[in-house]
Amino acid sequence: MREIYFEPVGKPIKLTAPVPRHVVITSVNRDELHDGGASIFSECVRLIKEEMPDTTVEILIPDFRGVEEAFEIIMKKPPDILNHNLETVPRLYKVVRPQAKYERSLNLIKWFKEKGLKTKSGIIIPETVDQERPEQGKVIAVGEGRMNNEGKILPMKVKVGDMVIFSKYGPDEVKVEGDEYFMLKEENILAIIK
Repeated sequence: MREIYFEPVGKPIKLTAPVPRHVVITSVNRDELHDGGASIFSECVRLIKEEMPDTTVEILIPDFRGVEEAFEIIMKKPPDILNHNLETVPRLYKVVRPQAKYERSLNLIKWFKEKGLKTKSGIIIPETVDQERPEQGKVIAVGEGRMNNEGKILPMKVKVGDMVIFSKYGPDEVKVEGDEYFMLKEENILAIIK
């Protein structure tokens, strides 16, 4: 047992416990701070590594509104693992994470990965996923196909007018002149109804 004191934000925190092998640090969004809280994460990593050098440190961070200066602060005292949860699929992002942007989150993870950090992320799968019924609809337009690895266009198997069954979470919703449509990749089509 060791008594360890941390003072990342002015108030000491006393930890009396066996030295952990792995520590995860997280927080609520700190968008009111200039650096989004990046300096707090960095200081926590520094203190833990100073007191417990054999302990791996993972930080679960917000997106810092995509500000690279905050990313650079994290890299001054990098964790062993950087975690940023995507939470959901792009189509549901505005509902689940209204202040976040899917591409911004992906870019954050990519940025840290390119700097050599081990990264991870998470996505929430609804408890009803196994109870969800697939959707069906009529194909009103198709693209010319998809390109294979050799650069050849592979024609679509689905045609205009086909009735199809597709995964509920597969399509993106789009509006064209006030009408709502689903746009999906052919791989998200589960079956063609004959």
